[in-house]
Amino acid sequence: MKRLSLFALLLALFSLPSFAADPVFRINVGQDYSRYSNEELRRRVYDLERAVYQMQQRIYNLETQPVQPVIVAPPQERPWTCSLADNFGAMHMSTAQTRTLAEAQTMQACTKEQNAMFCEMKKMRCGQ
Repeated sequence: MKRLSLFALLLALFSLPSFAADPVFRINVGQDYSRYSNEELRRRVYDLERAVYQMQQRIYNLETQPVQPVIVAPPQERPWTCSLADNFGAMHMSTAQTRTLAEAQTMQACTKEQNAMFCEMKKMRCGQ
């Protein structure tokens, strides 16, 4: 009987790749090992080896797969809005991605309608 169980264990060990395609094998934690028979302990060793082999295969497969680069888009910045009231009370506004661009566009809008001397930069208000 011992010879037969040893032969079965060896046969199972040499055929480890056969369960690589099996569903994932889960290991149950034992309680008191002194109450297990030799055959039960052999079965537990076989189960542990099977689980370790499956884990090795999964790790190998994960490591050999091509890595997909993770592309992270930069956060969208809130646009800048600038407003300027000329000396005659007309309001000129512009929105752009940068403060400098929003200021320039606002000043350009003001000078398009008024003489540049009525568009004072110190009266311009900008915010996001």
